[in-house]
Amino acid sequence: GTSCADGEPQAACLQVSVATGPSSSPIAALLESASEVEEPGSRLWPATSSPRREGRRLTNAVLSQGPAASISSQVAGNLVAASLSSGMVAVAFEDYSNSRRGALCTCSTPDGDDVLVCERRGAFTEEPIYHETGSLAMGSLEEDAKVLIAWKQGSQPFVGHLQWLHVELEDNSNVHTVQVEWGYVAVAVLSSAWITFAYTDMNRNHEAAIVLCAVEDVILNCRGAHVFHNGPVGALALASLGDDALQPPYEEERVDLVVAYEAGAGLARSGYLRACELIDGGEVKLHCDPRSAIQSLPGPSDGLTLLGLSSTFFALGYADRSVFCPAPSQSRRRALHVCTDADGHPSIGRLRLCHATFRGVDINWPHLECGSEATVVDDGYGTRLPYLARATGSDDLLVAAYACVGCEDQGSRGLARLCSRVAADPNSSSYSQSLPWVLSCGNAATVNSFSTRSVAVTALGDGFVVAYDDYGNRNFGTAK
Repeated sequence: GTSCADGEPQAACLQVSVATGPSSSPIAALLESASEVEEPGSRLWPATSSPRREGRRLTNAVLSQGPAASISSQVAGNLVAASLSSGMVAVAFEDYSNSRRGALCTCSTPDGDDVLVCERRGAFTEEPIYHETGSLAMGSLEEDAKVLIAWKQGSQPFVGHLQWLHVELEDNSNVHTVQVEWGYVAVAVLSSAWITFAYTDMNRNHEAAIVLCAVEDVILNCRGAHVFHNGPVGALALASLGDDALQPPYEEERVDLVVAYEAGAGLARSGYLRACELIDGGEVKLHCDPRSAIQSLPGPSDGLTLLGLSSTFFALGYADRSVFCPAPSQSRRRALHVCTDADGHPSIGRLRLCHATFRGVDINWPHLECGSEATVVDDGYGTRLPYLARATGSDDLLVAAYACVGCEDQGSRGLARLCSRVAADPNSSSYSQSLPWVLSCGNAATVNSFSTRSVAVTALGDGFVVAYDDYGNRNFGTAK
């Protein structure tokens, strides 16, 4: 490899050589080749080129795969995953083999190869989990030991619960119950001492609120809920920002947080972002300045995902449902428009690179900005929401995993792509001096060749674990 210039994304200047065969890194899905970043008419961008190199895109980036491991013999709904360390991940889901109760598994590669071994730890709820997407969320709290889980109860009275769990499902915290019928729920871990969760209240116009909690032994000491939008709010996502690793042990406490949410009703829905800060002025508080809110998406989407890449950059994923029908003479695949007509897309998976400035000279409140250029993850007729995970030790490499019907003119499958932050083309009409980067994705890897429902992804070692429900081949809950 070569060294990167200051501020230059790794994928823009590194050549990656990956071993094959038995000596490969112990990963569930490893980077087979992110060989070169090409410029039209040029074989390779020089390592010392300016960050504004024209036309740079991630090319020949492919994810190879290890064998699949079973995590459930029946449907696994609402899958979520979190990295507990460089050697272990946790997967939680709504387990249809056990009356839809919440189930917890851990996965690792104990033999040092790419064979993933998953262990079912047991059920963490007595009642079922609600079946709708967004009813279960998880974050990693303590290295190889504890996870934070929030879920909506799937039986009367449909309230929300929050609890940290030991992976052995012993000596867990007390369950913190919110006497509200949740719509969506999201969590973010700031440190081993502070966590946040956000939810929508179905009985109060789907208003959205965020809560800060202190982790105190077996108690989650939660502050009062702060309503940041009066509703109606649909999808929610949270992401903490920092330059350290996303999994424990956390080197330092994160204080910066971004909230993504979709507000409005019907086709009038739009996506928004808002910044929150952990402030210690004698009493620790979470402050979400309303002046930081920006519109991030001009129309409706089918879900939102957020991923912190560093203390300043983050990625926003969404399944675009903005209806814009091209003229009949335009090709559907060229236009990449979402449209309900015969030549349109019901949805398109997209990514946007965004930037946050929380403090600095003349910065009186956090400033958020997203690039006007959206990266198309995939454009099949049934492209679902892309779920994101950052590569270990990198601030610009990530994986997008998603289910799709019709991608590459094939049937229902589970797919994954390696993506990276690269320099934007300065000649593009969407080029921005303040955000001269875009996200670029490589070739799709087929994780599952059959109808795929719930999907989750997280980093493990040098690679990633993708968990999915293999509904079409009846293998159901699976990790790879």
